[in-house]
Amino acid sequence: MNILCFQFATSIFCAFLLLDSCLCATLKVCPAGWFTTATSRLCLKLIHTPENWTDARIKCQAENADLVIKIDQEKQNFMFANSSRLLVWIGLNDRRQEGTFNWLDDTQK
Repeated sequence: MNILCFQFATSIFCAFLLLDSCLCATLKVCPAGWFTTATSRLCLKLIHTPENWTDARIKCQAENADLVIKIDQEKQNFMFANSSRLLVWIGLNDRRQEGTFNWLDDTQK
């Protein structure tokens, strides 16, 4: 089983100017080992390890991320291009009510 984690791609870049002041800008930057999406501000990382859903989420959270939600075409392309397996843990579950699936942001599928 694979895990697909995401985090928002933001980083603060500061350039020092004269008189000890600095100019800061927010850049779209992902940590090493993460993939930057072209159309959103997300970083994606596919972790190849067998886990259950809860352990998969904990593993993402340990990387300051979470299981990916709302799979669009870009995320789906990333999964298929980077996974040799078809099984991937994502942020959709029916833990509250069996058979009723919700994303981690509490929206229903």
